[in-house]
Parts: sequence; structure tokens; C-alpha cells
Amino acid sequence: MAVAQEVPAQFSAKDNLNLLWKSPVKMAGISAPVVWGDKIFLTGGDTEQRQLYCYGADGKLLWTRDVPWNKPNAKPTQGADDDADTEPVLREYVACNTPATDGRRVYATYGTGDVVAYDFAGQEVWAVSLWPIESQYGFCSSPILYRDKRIIQLDHSRESALIALDTATGQAVWRTIRQAGASFQSP
Repeated sequence: MAVAQEVPAQFSAKDNLNLLWKSPVKMAGISAPVVWGDKIFLTGGDTEQRQLYCYGADGKLLWTRDVPWNKPNAKPTQGADDDADTEPVLREYVACNTPATDGRRVYATYGTGDVVAYDFAGQEVWAVSLWPIESQYGFCSSPILYRDKRIIQLDHSRESALIALDTATGQAVWRTIRQAGASFQSP
């Protein structure tokens, strides 16, 4: 049940009907935004670049951070069936994992397996990689937070696992192997 009793039934960007603001986003992403206080976080990316965005509650872009691809001798499109034309698919699904926040840091995961944490000022806290990811459509499970752990469901064509990362350091706290193939659900 919603607290607000008078919720707009229609929205229109063309007529600015029931819109307070709208803001451009540099790179496409399919993830949902997350909100904490007056901050809105979302992701964007393609096969060459991954980004994390922080907007204010007024729709103004506060900061953008590039998430580096630090895998030597690997292309962002590697990992899927080598005979398939996966680049167009991965271009769209690189930023489909919804970020998470605990009010101190924002945690983003990308279809390439890059996992990062930034503080609310946009300073990188840590970055780790779950590479190699082997899935026709990339990795798109959104993580959850539980106390001081970031829980990631990594189901793909290699060894699937449920992984807990320490939210302060990014170090793996535990990893439980799963008997599962590629899936795109979130824990």
C-alpha cells in the first residue's frame, strides 16, 4: 500500500505532464536506479566503457565515474559462444545489474564481472573482478546487501556460485558453489 493517496496516473515528457525534472544519461543502462536520501545512483555502459552516475534529487548530475576494464588479453565481449555474434547483445546488457547502497557506499556490478564500491562523494573504495564470465547475454544478476556483506549470485556457464563480499574491502568472505547453469535472476 502506498503512503501517498494522490498519485499521478499519467506522465508525459513531451507535455511535461506530472514531471518535476528529467536529465540526460550519457550511456545506456537497463538497471534500475537506487535512491538514498537526496542521491540517485544508476549505471551505464557498452562494450568499451562502464560508468556509475550520481544525481541529486533535483536531477542534476553530481558525478560520473568510469569503471575500468582491467583484464589483459581479454575483450569485453569474450566469454560467450565464440561463434555467436554477442557484441550487440553485450553492448545492451553491460549495465543491467541494479546497484545497491547502504547509505555510506554505492556498490555496482556490471555484465563484464566488474564489481566496484564508491563513497557518496564519488571516491573509489574498492574494485574487484569476477572475470571470466561465460554467458551468452553477460552477467546481469543484481546484488543484495546483508549487514556488512554484498551477496552476488554468479550463475553462468562456468562454475556458478553464491558469493559474499565484505562491503568495506571487497574481499570474498565466502563462496558457495552452486549446481546451476546460466541464469539471470537476483538473490
